[in-house]
Amino acid sequence: MIADRAPGIRQGAGLDIMKHHIRMKRRTHLVKTRKLAVPYPTVFICQLPEETQSIIRKDLERYAHENGSQLSWDGENNDYTAMSGRFCDIEEIYANIDLHFCQTGEDV
Repeated sequence: MIADRAPGIRQGAGLDIMKHHIRMKRRTHLVKTRKLAVPYPTVFICQLPEETQSIIRKDLERYAHENGSQLSWDGENNDYTAMSGRFCDIEEIYANIDLHFCQTGEDV
């Protein structure tokens, strides 16, 4: 019998590698540098200017989409649950991004 794959490689592993490659390829489109009007990491996101909240909301959506996760919805606040927490609680979405804090109105 002729083996159709290398020893030690399970069947279907090529598909897993391809999926990983596609995910990694998508991540190259992430913003590499982000400026946010966040005065300190423990600030509640809901206390930030609406423009900053909008940027964070889009970053949360992008992060969830690229990592295959779902954002939980807070029906009472009519927003994602993470938006009612502190900025430091969501810092993981900026793990691969050079994050700079700035004054209100300087968001990029």
